[in-house]
Amino acid sequence: MSHFIRVDIKDGKARIFIKLTEYNSKMSGGNTPPTYSTIKVSDSYPINPDGWQSPVYTKALYKGTKAAYTSIDAIEKSIKEGNTNTAENKGW
Repeated sequence: MSHFIRVDIKDGKARIFIKLTEYNSKMSGGNTPPTYSTIKVSDSYPINPDGWQSPVYTKALYKGTKAAYTSIDAIEKSIKEGNTNTAENKGW
């Protein structure tokens, strides 16, 4: 899944925006090598009611939303506590 993250910080407050832009899919079957493709979130169901494969992309949107909330929680923790990743703290 492709996405953008933007964090605005002003007056001691933070605003976090996450925009899901594309689904990345892998299709495979039989003895052929897998093929990879992307589809825009805005072109798929449920964002676009006429989009195809509604159950698949409804689940993908749900999983993407859960992942976004996990990212927001990690960003919030980093803002409040500082960077807690020891590998990235070297040289700071």
